[in-house]
Amino acid sequence: MSEIMTVASVPGHPGAGLMEYGRLTRAEIIRRLRAHAERQKAEAEMVLSMSDDAFDCRIVRGVHVQHLIERLDPTPSRPMENAG
Repeated sequence: MSEIMTVASVPGHPGAGLMEYGRLTRAEIIRRLRAHAERQKAEAEMVLSMSDDAFDCRIVRGVHVQHLIERLDPTPSRPMENAG
């Protein structure tokens, strides 16, 4: 059996929307979508304002449990031992 979901989307803009579990009113799903968009906007502004040196970049093995293989620092680094 499938879950009941409430969806709000922006026509003509794939990916611009929100899906929540259960039955919500139109006003509530729109409120949640706008709150989600505000969080995304704040995160985008932060990322766009950061210098390249401020990012933490790395190569890992695994999606859910990540094991560090190599840190991609602004300065050249060497791979960790036994990364294979």
